Amino acid sequence: PEDQRQWIAYGIRQAIQNGITAIQDANVDLGRLEAYRTMERRGELSVRVRAAIGSGIGDFEKLRKKYRGRLLDPGTIKI
Repeated sequence: PEDQRQWIAYGIRQAIQNGITAIQDANVDLGRLEAYRTMERRGELSVRVRAAIGSGIGDFEKLRKKYRGRLLDPGTIKI
């Protein structure tokens, strides 16, 4: 997860530098969802993230409710 948070932080910095305030992550796994949630809780998530949960990684509704935050919206599924 720490490696994922570092890569996510790098991507966020690039987005912010280019005036982008929202991103779509097209195929997240549980590790990346956890990384996004941790970053949001620490105040390190400075863009809105729409995350597509990879199919087959669990109950979509439970995951969506567990990980949804002010900036993180895991509201789609990658099929």
